Amino acid sequence: MAERALTDAQRAVVEHEDGALLVSAAAGSGKTFVLVERLLRKICDPSTHCNVDDFLIITFTKAAAAELRDRISKEIRKRTENEPENTHLRKQLSRVYLAHISTIHAFCAEILREYAYLRDFSADFRVLEETSANSFKEDALNRTMEQIYAEPDADPDRAAMLRCFAALHDDSELRKSILRLQTHMGSHPFPPKWEAACMASLTLDGIDDVSETIWGEAVLQTTQVQLNDLCTLMQEACTLAEDTFPGMSCCTTLRQEMEQLKRLSLLTHWSDFAQFGKPAFGSLNFPQKSEEYAVKDRIKEIRNMAKNALIKICQRFSKSGKDTLADTKAIAPALRGLLRASVLFDENYKRLKRKHKLLDFNDLEHETVNLVFDCENNCRTAVAREIAQRFNEIMVDEFQDTNKVQDTIFTAISKDEKNLVMVGDIKQSIYRFRLADPTIFKEKYLAFSERPRLPGEPRKILLSHNFRSRVEILDAANFVFRNVMSDRVGDVAYGTGEELRPNPADEREPLPDPAVELHLIESNGTVEQRAETEARFAAERIRELLCGEHYVTEKEQKRRICAEDVAILLETSKNEALFQKALQEAGIPSHCDREESILETTEVQTLFSCLRILDNPHQDVPLLAVLVSPVYGFGADALAAIRCEDLHADFFDALVKRASRRRASLPEHPSYPEAFARRDPKRCRNAF
Repeated sequence: MAERALTDAQRAVVEHEDGALLVSAAAGSGKTFVLVERLLRKICDPSTHCNVDDFLIITFTKAAAAELRDRISKEIRKRTENEPENTHLRKQLSRVYLAHISTIHAFCAEILREYAYLRDFSADFRVLEETSANSFKEDALNRTMEQIYAEPDADPDRAAMLRCFAALHDDSELRKSILRLQTHMGSHPFPPKWEAACMASLTLDGIDDVSETIWGEAVLQTTQVQLNDLCTLMQEACTLAEDTFPGMSCCTTLRQEMEQLKRLSLLTHWSDFAQFGKPAFGSLNFPQKSEEYAVKDRIKEIRNMAKNALIKICQRFSKSGKDTLADTKAIAPALRGLLRASVLFDENYKRLKRKHKLLDFNDLEHETVNLVFDCENNCRTAVAREIAQRFNEIMVDEFQDTNKVQDTIFTAISKDEKNLVMVGDIKQSIYRFRLADPTIFKEKYLAFSERPRLPGEPRKILLSHNFRSRVEILDAANFVFRNVMSDRVGDVAYGTGEELRPNPADEREPLPDPAVELHLIESNGTVEQRAETEARFAAERIRELLCGEHYVTEKEQKRRICAEDVAILLETSKNEALFQKALQEAGIPSHCDREESILETTEVQTLFSCLRILDNPHQDVPLLAVLVSPVYGFGADALAAIRCEDLHADFFDALVKRASRRRASLPEHPSYPEAFARRDPKRCRNAF
């Protein structure tokens, strides 16, 4: 097979030497290939004579780390075969297993064990997994609530918190709020500093209007953005009306409402919005004889959307700035109490972990930050400088999913950030729910230049060529992203620099099938019924593809499509069973690639239901689970017929009557129906 040629952008990544490097690697752009090439180039460079373990490579998952190590090992072995006399290269084959290729948490654990004598924990600590951490958090939270209730009036803020969050003898919302706040606190590199800043923001003395608070500023900013969007929408409606119904009353009405929107968008102070009052809307009358129904429907749709949004915006400012500030001041003590309660919970949680010599993932990161960075003097420590000397270069993969804590660690252990290589794609950032902060990537993306003027300045390189997909797929993806992504949605303006580009060497002929299909399914049923409809449609469409003359390309050769070529991606895992059932009914083999315990599989759960029946035959729910399972195959009609056999009879009596006519659906053991009818556990066990 011919060697894969590097594109100009890939070659620039491989050969970059001086200064920090940010690589914006789009999907399928050969990111791993480029990282391996860059690493091998440095290893094979006789001027540096560095080893593979002189690099620190941080990946997002353990699987990614293992895959990257395997790729590096294979490439070194391949080059060793071509240069058998290169002793330095042969030495790398053994050193590759010493290479620092790991997740951020594994790296932090290694550093903390080495420097544990500088911290207040033992080097033989264990890492607390997330599932076990929940149990420890529950214990710590219970202890925290006991302390709070023991002295509810210890300070006015605590009393205000209890009145606000734990009213009506239910503190579930208070517990959830404490947990959420403590989790969010952990996403900051220096929680005490963040706590002090929050306390300062909750001190509202000397403020005369809510516009001067951070919350008022946030509301005003959001309002300005929404009004600008509404102005753009209404401009479209005005243009449509003037082009289609020039000089008509509908144009005048829309223009007046447009002017009203513009006046609102120019307001900058809370009191100005409060004085504006309710928005005014006129009567929208179209020419009666006009048959431009599509245009009229579009204008009505835009106008109703803008009208409803504008009413909600004005409702925000139903109170004056001073009245709203008074409400904010009234709630501030409760928020201060909540913040202190979260800190107390965090202390109890840490104390509990220290008692058992445990550190969770959050501790690994924060303890490492405290080890490598001096917050009081705002400088890195001697430990950080020592660690920095170990690594020729630090490569961080999936950089868009890092947070401020991790970024602080990378910065501290680097050589003034000049040997940092950060690889990621902000368009693929999906872990905000885990407190990832893609704005870190965005800030560097905007700050770094593609062509630095001076040596050593930070540089960014865009890898936009996609080597996985055909040009038709890329065109469709670019069309969607251009229309939905912006600085506010997706944190990136999807321009020509961000577009996916086809592989320049791709000479495959277009396939006869459409590259992209969009099917809209109308369904007025429940959520479950809609999911069933989608599952049946997907199964039928896949069956059509498998039975028809449809082809895919594999190794530059066309072949007919098979079931292994089809993947179904779902928003959540809760509908997986519905789709698997639909595929099974359509005769299509399927496999659900999910990480679950064997105890959670349908087969084992059915066996558990059998055991529950044997233990206590009076349990109707496990019995139903067994009957509807593939073991016995009772359908809804059969179960309904059993139930309707005699509405006043015992369920098991009805089952016996029904089973006498459907003996083939039951086990051959003659005592099975009678055992259940008599609720005789011993005979039930014998029946099974």
